[in-house]
Amino acid sequence: MSVIELNKLTELQNIQDDWNRLLAVTPGGSFFQSLDWLQVYWRHFEADQKLRVLIIRDADEVTGIVPLCERTMETRFGECRILTYPFDDWGSFYGPVSSDPERTLASALEYIQQPLPLRKWDLLDLRCVDTDGFDGGVTEKALFTANLPYKKHQWNQTAYVDLNQDWDDYLAGRSGKARQTYLRAERRVEKEGEIEFLRYRPRGADFGDSDPRWDLYEICEEIARKSWQGDSTTGTTLSHENVAQYFRDTHESAVRFGAVDLNVLYVGGQPAAFNYRQPLRINFSD
Repeated sequence: MSVIELNKLTELQNIQDDWNRLLAVTPGGSFFQSLDWLQVYWRHFEADQKLRVLIIRDADEVTGIVPLCERTMETRFGECRILTYPFDDWGSFYGPVSSDPERTLASALEYIQQPLPLRKWDLLDLRCVDTDGFDGGVTEKALFTANLPYKKHQWNQTAYVDLNQDWDDYLAGRSGKARQTYLRAERRVEKEGEIEFLRYRPRGADFGDSDPRWDLYEICEEIARKSWQGDSTTGTTLSHENVAQYFRDTHESAVRFGAVDLNVLYVGGQPAAFNYRQPLRINFSD
């Protein structure tokens, strides 16, 4: 196994096909682990960060990719230079791009321990790892293999929705109070007029289906501005001026990649709610 480190986006273009090939077989692989997303993210948030993408090769074949970056973090003890995933919580999970993430990550960890003259990082901080799900202990095993002591902390929480059931079964599993609340809401909405649900799920540029449908996206932005998101100061909501262009660029890239699921609910002919996501799994084939 050999490791090649690339530090510029322009250097990554030659492995675009390998990246897509590996992402298609990565457990839990998502659009946020794609080169397409990394290019958009880096264009908006490069700032004080240094890109460190590790390409793992077995003979002449690329078998894994570990996108990393260095950045400065403020701590109670002063500035700390960390080596981490280029992610910043824009999605739920992150990790190596490979069908064998444990072996890929172990190779990357072995590489970053080698004495390098330009190394400036103080702490390795692998965030947004789905330890109980897709990761399945891969990160911990790789750290153990690389003889790296570590501490495990809860970074954040996210929710799963079990879709292996129909609506009636789902509703039957809710509490009596929850069912009553749902039925009251249904009766109230019925009085407002006809309900229409629109779903836009483009397959991507490879299938000639990559229209961004800016009309639908702008409807989502308008609903966001009129909801609690319009008053949010977190700088992470769809309509916030600090990140609105990043979201737009991400949307356009995700549509080309076939990784957008946009849903709008109309009540009485007027847009009332939306659900926008980049699906966890990507469909690369027909």
